[in-house]
Order: sequence, then structure tokens, then C-alpha cells
Amino acid sequence: ELTGSLPRFSVELARFLSRSHEVHVYAIARRTDRSLVPGVTFHDVPVSALGDGGGFSARELLSFARNAATLLDDASYDVVHVRAPSTWRGDVLHVPGVVRGEAAIQHITPARLIATTVRHPGNAARWLIERRALDNRALRRIHVDAPSVRDDLFERHRRIEDSQFGQ
Repeated sequence: ELTGSLPRFSVELARFLSRSHEVHVYAIARRTDRSLVPGVTFHDVPVSALGDGGGFSARELLSFARNAATLLDDASYDVVHVRAPSTWRGDVLHVPGVVRGEAAIQHITPARLIATTVRHPGNAARWLIERRALDNRALRRIHVDAPSVRDDLFERHRRIEDSQFGQ
């Protein structure tokens, strides 16, 4: 059974695309049920440590991002689709939410956000990966889950251009 938005989104996208394209998925093998998407090629991305699943693990996020980028640098694909926060190497980036924008919605002050990133390094890792993914010069398209996420990207990452957003 599919649970959570990230697994459901990733599985449904891979299922749809694999009907007419060769699809490769880069994931943590221990957290991936390959039977959900038959016919897709899976690549194990090694991580230095797995989080407990209760929040963002900085070591897991950063090692996954770095190792996935390295694996992708050695590969050749027509399109690399990335869902944030995962890695910074991609042509199309799907952004479900912007760290600082989410904090503003929750009425978290900038000072409290900084304190939160110190107390919970996974939040800082997520922020770093988000920034690097958006600074990627090869990035051609950005997809967002809601107009508010698009607005947050414009406000928080000034280098974003309107032409980068997909339909």
C-alpha cells in the first residue's frame, strides 16, 4: 500500500512514465519496495546513516543528496526529475514546499527558524539541499504543489525566473 505523499507521488510518476519511457529511480534500497513499479530500473543510493523516520535526518539527507548527485554525474539521461529535498542534480525540480515559506505559514519567526535548524540539523540540511537544487545551472523547469509555493520561491530565491515554471 502507498503511504505518504512522497512515496505515492514518486510511485505514480514512475508508473505513468514507464508506460512509454525507460525509467530509472535512485533511492535508498532499504526503504524502497521495488515491486510497486515493475519494469523500472532501481539504483541504490548509499547513505551514511538512516534516520528513524520521525523527521529529517541531516546525515541521511546530505549523504543521499551528495551520493545521488555523484551517481547522476556518471549517468546519461534525457531528463533527470528530482523531488526536493533529495539532490541538487536535475533538469526538472518538483518543490512541494519552501523551508522558509513553510516557517512563515506556521508563524515561525526568522530567529526561531535559525534556532530550529540548530536544534534539528535535518531542517538545515533540507534548506541547504533546496538552495543548491535551485542554484543548479542545468535546472530547466520547476514544478510546485501550490501557487503559494511558487510565490515563496520567488520571494525566497530571487534568481528564479518565471519561464522556469512548468504548466
